[in-house]
Amino acid sequence: MTSLVQLYAMGKLRLFTSREVVAAAETAMDAITTTYLAPNRNLRELQTLANEGGMNFLLEFGEACRRDLEMGVSIPSR
Repeated sequence: MTSLVQLYAMGKLRLFTSREVVAAAETAMDAITTTYLAPNRNLRELQTLANEGGMNFLLEFGEACRRDLEMGVSIPSR
C-alpha cells in the first residue's frame, strides 16, 4: 500500500470510527507489514502459525468494526 493511500485510509478511519477501530487497524497493518517483511515460511511453519492464531491479522479489526456498526457508527461514502 502506498503511503498516500495508507494516510488517506487511516485519516478517514480516525475521523469517522471509534478509537478502538483505529487501534485495531494500526495493529493489523503492523502485523501484515511485519509478516510481509519476514523470511518466507514453509508449509509446516505456516500450519503452525495458523494453528497458533498467528494468521488472524484482521480478526480484532473486524470485531471492532462490527461493534461500531452495532452502535450505528458508519463511514460516509464520497
